[in-house]
Amino acid sequence: MMAMMVVVMMVMMMMIQEVTREAATLRDDIAALTDTMRDLAVRDNLLRDSKRRLDERRRLRAALQRNIQLKESTIVALRDRSVSLDEELAASNRRVFKLHTDAARILRKFADSLQVLLTLQKEVVMMELQIAELAQSHAAFNASLAESTKSLQAARAELLKLQNDKRSLYKVCRDLLLKSKEVCGLGPDDEAPPEMQQALEGGPETLDEIDAAIEDARTRASLLNINPQVLEEFENRRVAIEELQGEVETLRQTLGEQQRHLDTVKPQWLEPLGVVISQINAKFSSYLKTLNCAGEVDLFTDNEEDYAGYGLRLRVKFRLESSLHELTAHHQSGGERGVSTVLYLMALQSLHQCPLRVMDEINQGMDATNERRVFDIVVDTACSQHTGQSFFITPKLLPNLNFRPEVKVHIVFNGPEMITNPSTTTSSTSSSTTSSTSSTSSFFFGWDRDVVAKTYKK
Repeated sequence: MMAMMVVVMMVMMMMIQEVTREAATLRDDIAALTDTMRDLAVRDNLLRDSKRRLDERRRLRAALQRNIQLKESTIVALRDRSVSLDEELAASNRRVFKLHTDAARILRKFADSLQVLLTLQKEVVMMELQIAELAQSHAAFNASLAESTKSLQAARAELLKLQNDKRSLYKVCRDLLLKSKEVCGLGPDDEAPPEMQQALEGGPETLDEIDAAIEDARTRASLLNINPQVLEEFENRRVAIEELQGEVETLRQTLGEQQRHLDTVKPQWLEPLGVVISQINAKFSSYLKTLNCAGEVDLFTDNEEDYAGYGLRLRVKFRLESSLHELTAHHQSGGERGVSTVLYLMALQSLHQCPLRVMDEINQGMDATNERRVFDIVVDTACSQHTGQSFFITPKLLPNLNFRPEVKVHIVFNGPEMITNPSTTTSSTSSSTTSSTSSTSSFFFGWDRDVVAKTYKK
């Protein structure tokens, strides 16, 4: 009995040892499987990172995510796959490289296209300038053509007048010839005798010789029996000729006196005007020089005798590579014309003493740089010695402007919330509301501002 129990115990011990060995083997297998799973997890993470990088390069996140999810559910199948991830990575790298190459080629084409566009834009600007110059030349040609047409019409009128005078004189000469033939007893179609033609060919030519010949003929005629009507008509014509000659001489003397008077008065007017214009030009040029530009003011006329055509011409230059051009809409922009106009007005004001000046929104339409420079010139001019009060009214100012101690800033607000306004409380029209809610800022520069400010408030 005991032997059987011992055998049973030994069998059980062997079974336990076998089970223990199997358990150890299973534990080793489990550990190996765990390591394998860990390695697979690490590899899976590496694959995830690799796929994520590929997804970022190829911008195909959705497709790669689906592949990753598929591989998560079939980890065992991934071990048996014959497709090499290195080959996929290489293929992906090749595709990314191709995309980068295509992008670089497209960028080069874009740069070339941009260069072509810039060249075309420059050509367009040059063509626009040429069109503007051609338009100005066309306008000048039209003006010259109109002037030439006017001169041609005047010449034609003068020619017509001379032709009419020629016909009138021809008629007078023909009538006198007929009367002379009648006096001499000749018919209208009869030729003068040779002796008469010879006498006429050797006759007097100057006015004094003709008068002497007439007086001699009158003396001889008094001895003959001649028709008294012919003598009377001759005398009347002689008197008329003398009167016309006197009138012509009087007109010549009057014209000479007027020309001499004009030659005397013209320097008295033109020379002081030239001095004033030179002063304006000096101020205008100095103002533009502070803006790193150039400009001049001169007296311009097409005809020195046409005093109604005299005028001031402004020529400015805003770029170093350009030359002085007349201030027109063809050569300068709106802001450049605004700056030139303001500086010209400042040049005029600096030469004229007046107790009060008002400048309303002269800084509108300027760029920030020119507006700041013009503002400095306005302040310096308004705050200089021996100048009157200056009012500079504007709805806006640039920040960080240069003010001087003589400058006082008054900000005026006008609206229904500021003060009681009967017009806004009794009227409900939209125009009254718009007017009442508007605001205006005013800035006053100059000397004796306290007195003017009190007067302004009153």
